Amino acid sequence: MRYLSWVIAIIVIMGAAVRSHALDVQVVVSAPFDAPTRALIDQLKTGPELHNIGIDVEEINAAPSTIIDLVKTADQGQLRLGLVTLDQLIRTGPGSKSVLAAALIQPGQFPDTRDLFDLQDTPLGEAVLAEIAQDRSLVPLSYWSRGQTSILSNSPIRSAEDLRGRKVEPILTSPAAAQTMIALGVSVVTTPFAELHTALQRGVIDGAETSPGTTQSSLGATQWIATRHRPLIGLIVTGAQSWERLTEQQRRVLSKAVQSADRSAREVALKAEAETEWLAASKNLQIINIAKADPGGFLRASEAALPVQFGPAAQDALTDIRATRDLVNQIRSSVRPSDGNDQKIKQPQKRGDTTQEVPIVVVTDRPDEHASNVQDRFGSRVVDDVTITCGQITYQPEEAQNLGVVHTGEIGLKPDNLPTGLETCAQFVESILQISGRSRVLLFIHGYKNSFDDAVRRSITMANDIDFDGVVLVWSWPSDAALSSYARDEDAVRRSQHYVASLSKQVVQLQQLKRFDILDHSMGSRISLNVLEALHDSPHRHRVGTIILAAADETKGIVRDVLTRIQAAQSPITRMRTLYAAKYDRALQVSRFIHKMDRAGSGGSSIMVLDGLDSVDASEIEAGFLGSLFTMSHSTVFDVPGAIKDLKKHLMEDKNAAQRELVRRDRENLPFWIIPSLTNQ
Repeated sequence: MRYLSWVIAIIVIMGAAVRSHALDVQVVVSAPFDAPTRALIDQLKTGPELHNIGIDVEEINAAPSTIIDLVKTADQGQLRLGLVTLDQLIRTGPGSKSVLAAALIQPGQFPDTRDLFDLQDTPLGEAVLAEIAQDRSLVPLSYWSRGQTSILSNSPIRSAEDLRGRKVEPILTSPAAAQTMIALGVSVVTTPFAELHTALQRGVIDGAETSPGTTQSSLGATQWIATRHRPLIGLIVTGAQSWERLTEQQRRVLSKAVQSADRSAREVALKAEAETEWLAASKNLQIINIAKADPGGFLRASEAALPVQFGPAAQDALTDIRATRDLVNQIRSSVRPSDGNDQKIKQPQKRGDTTQEVPIVVVTDRPDEHASNVQDRFGSRVVDDVTITCGQITYQPEEAQNLGVVHTGEIGLKPDNLPTGLETCAQFVESILQISGRSRVLLFIHGYKNSFDDAVRRSITMANDIDFDGVVLVWSWPSDAALSSYARDEDAVRRSQHYVASLSKQVVQLQQLKRFDILDHSMGSRISLNVLEALHDSPHRHRVGTIILAAADETKGIVRDVLTRIQAAQSPITRMRTLYAAKYDRALQVSRFIHKMDRAGSGGSSIMVLDGLDSVDASEIEAGFLGSLFTMSHSTVFDVPGAIKDLKKHLMEDKNAAQRELVRRDRENLPFWIIPSLTNQ
């Protein structure tokens, strides 16, 4: 098989920017490669992200079969990045269970390649990275975009049926691609690349699949070209062990660099596609957009082929890709479909005049990397010995700020010598309570894909939006803040549970404290539920006021079990228990796809109801089906004015759902509540 499965590895030897060793980049290339890939490499060489911190880039050739092993086995002080096609990942193991990846590269789905690239930037595109990341030895960082393949042929290909019986040389092979070829009735042949042009001219083969960068060189061999056959994309991956050795700053800079490089590749791929069609027309070739001509024929082949490897989930994956493709196309064309929610994306609303700084204390089990700025101070590396560190965030409240707009001002951390240890940090919380004259603590636990900086800024925004009258205690667990680190973040959350519970037990018994509330988001719910159980037997449990599960990324069964045990106790912990959910929460849809189980934070018809739990559905005020493709609708309670105002009434006025401006609905003889759209005005 001609291996235009071109695989490129970029070996990045990281160093002195933070850890005092030189930064050199070696780009290991398996030639030949196409124009989009050339553009990606050149951007890494000349782009400002790496260049500004003194990284030099050098290209080195390597055999394709060695790339993944090179990525996984980098030496100390090295980070190897490999550009690997989805076909190869599916074929060689890391993506063998990735049904979304297999569905994405099926033929006949994208009449417009821009739809493919836009889809990669949606939550569905992120889900592909998360699937590959379930192989814990690899960390996908970004897409490697090359456009779509074409088929050069000696006779017309106007439909999927026209491929039946044809002898075609494919570019790439994987089980997903091979099964589809069989379903289409294609006879797969192998021809050396140097003989391809002659084989087409002499009719030895009926057609050849080509990439955007190589199609032009073979245009003179045939009279027909079927464009937009199937996506030719891959991922930029690195080894998990090497990634763990990087500092927060190195990860941030590197992630930005590879994503910028992929954007350059996309631009060149679209340009190459247009130039190919212009050149084909100038040679009087007949051009057929095969994805536009017969999408149904290719879909039937994919529906027959994918279940062979992936089972019934294949149909759902194909459906999701088509739906998302259509929506991104309509967005770009300014044709907005509406399900009644899309016009309700948050309307700007000013918060009240805020001049008083809500005290923010942060406690973390992240490793202290001693960076000079707060943004990069605490990383997410896995360390053997965990140190608990705490401090107070300094900031200036932003006057006349819109509700839900994340704090962008300068932030600091004090004292200079930060306290460490659980007991010391509990004492630090008490000192802040005493200095501020406050007696209430709100424990805030962030979710998946949040950096230390993300968590702090979110807490500042939330505290000032609701005019919180106590001290906000932020626990920042070592989330990786990367697109593909879902599985890794699950491990980090599990490890942090013990530390947060231990601190909570000490804080709840502080003499100055009168009330202790808990607000979690997303994956943070797994920590807060553990905290509840840890406080269940505390003699100070009467101080625990409210637990709020916002977009809870936990199974309904586990949430039900924990809350039912608490409710059944003679002296139940917490006065109120609230769940905020949203119908179009894309992050939870990705989580459900990974776990094959419903998540507690799902709204709409999937909303969870339970005796003793106020379930609040924010679906009427979230971004809607269309908007959620880009907002993800995962932070509605922090982003959308109607939800923020409801949260404020809940926490600051101590009102349960029945006492707030919510609409009651019933299911299974139990109530749940809807935030009406008028609250967003």
